[in-house]
Amino acid sequence: MREAWKQFTDEFGKLFKLQICMTNTPEYAEEKKGRSSGQNAALAVKAVSLQSAQASGIYLDALRDASINQHLDISKLDTLVEIAKRVSRINSGMFEMNRFGRDLGSHFSRKALHHDQQKAVINRIDTCPTISMTVAGKGVKISGNTSYSNLVKTISRLVPIL
Repeated sequence: MREAWKQFTDEFGKLFKLQICMTNTPEYAEEKKGRSSGQNAALAVKAVSLQSAQASGIYLDALRDASINQHLDISKLDTLVEIAKRVSRINSGMFEMNRFGRDLGSHFSRKALHHDQQKAVINRIDTCPTISMTVAGKGVKISGNTSYSNLVKTISRLVPIL
């Protein structure tokens, strides 16, 4: 779904305010002491999202690449920081490494992640990936792997100009 979503946001992203909502796993609804390993990556993405939706998309792509293609353990904080450094070098001006360092453990990042987790529970999102969109009181939820044409077709029901 990564390629389909990228194509969709490249073509239609200016029509929408995009946000990346992060939860780690279905156990996100449970309150835990400390952070799970999946929550480290989710918190890192939320920290980047405080900079911009575009920066968080770039960082999320880098995490996927690191995990899938490079076989890195993105649950480790040092790995997350190294990926952030690389993304910052490649995307200077859009991704600020110093801000990432400040935001990673900040109250704002934790609060944003908690808010996403609450939204996932309320919207009954238990599959990854899931795209959820609401326009003028009407909503659509697309779960699992889907094609670009299916994304456009489904979202066109909400936004007829597509």
